[in-house]
Amino acid sequence: MKNIYVFVIISVLFISCSYGKKIVSLNKNKQNKRTILVYLGGDNSLSLEVDDKIEYIKKGWNKSLGELVIFADVSTKTKPVLLRLREENNKVYADTIKSYGNDNSASSTLLKRVIEDTQNIAPSLNYGMILFSHATGWLPANAFEKPKNWHSTIKTYSIFKDKTRQMELNDFVDAIPNNMFDFLVFDTCFMAGAETTYALRNKTKYIVASSAEILSPGFLKTYSTSLNKLYLKKPNLVGFAKDFYNFFEKKKGPYRSATISVLNTYFMKQLAKEVSEIPFRNITKAELNKLQFFDRKTPHLFFDFKDYYNLLLPNLKKTKFNKILNEVVVYKANTSKLINIYINKHSGLTVYIPQPELPLLNNAYKTTEWFKVTNK
Repeated sequence: MKNIYVFVIISVLFISCSYGKKIVSLNKNKQNKRTILVYLGGDNSLSLEVDDKIEYIKKGWNKSLGELVIFADVSTKTKPVLLRLREENNKVYADTIKSYGNDNSASSTLLKRVIEDTQNIAPSLNYGMILFSHATGWLPANAFEKPKNWHSTIKTYSIFKDKTRQMELNDFVDAIPNNMFDFLVFDTCFMAGAETTYALRNKTKYIVASSAEILSPGFLKTYSTSLNKLYLKKPNLVGFAKDFYNFFEKKKGPYRSATISVLNTYFMKQLAKEVSEIPFRNITKAELNKLQFFDRKTPHLFFDFKDYYNLLLPNLKKTKFNKILNEVVVYKANTSKLINIYINKHSGLTVYIPQPELPLLNNAYKTTEWFKVTNK
């Protein structure tokens, strides 16, 4: 993802306190319609995009919608801060509520603290969360760049990246309270996987995510035009995702590149059960090479879910399988290409396929919840 211009974060200092100190609610007697937490983990190559995200979120927000809290980690030179949007005289400010001594935005301990602080600052009956950073789905930290050597010291990322540190999927899931969020919007790459969606089934009702990379500027423009759709009593996640897709669909050349899905986590348990009943067989290299993939490096790690399992399924079972998959995938869209990948099939969900040349990664995959429940 390419960087954009300069950082202009500051607004009005409202309250500041140190890491670890309990925050007193600013809304003691008020339960908001919905509070949205935006978690911007930008202490990496995306640091210059954080200021733009904040500015466009401010453009799309007004106080009639509900509360919006932003966690922003920008660089090693500054401490992460928690901001709360405030509107006064038709102008939106981002007030600094708190700064954190823990400067690792890829820390599950810090993520958990930020969520708790958000609940104290802006208590609500309903919550949503938007997440921005690098991400590589279920993959262990350090596995994406060279999966054959994922256990080495290669510096890459899993769910979040902070300098050379990463947060792995299990830690991310553990940091989120059960059933807290109505939705999670991933302004990150490769998060529309069966593995991640299944792992988050008890954490959120819906997920908005991409099967492939998300090109810069990601959801930037969508925040300014469509943030209000996330505050509806029944959030219009499909409308929000469509607006993201339409932004990229209108571009030209390699910039016309996007995949997006809205996923209903409630049906993941049923989908996992259906997959567990599919007779497993090792597919050939020729079969693997014909499957739709979404990552530009080889060996490929993110394959189209339906394309793979329909290869294994007897024809008589495909109807039921596809019906359940359609319950999970509420909405999906894709451009015809993603940079240099032709997208001929896109079910809205991806899956990892074990491969003989990746024995260490295959073993790591066996520790995921998705693998355990589908390979009984």
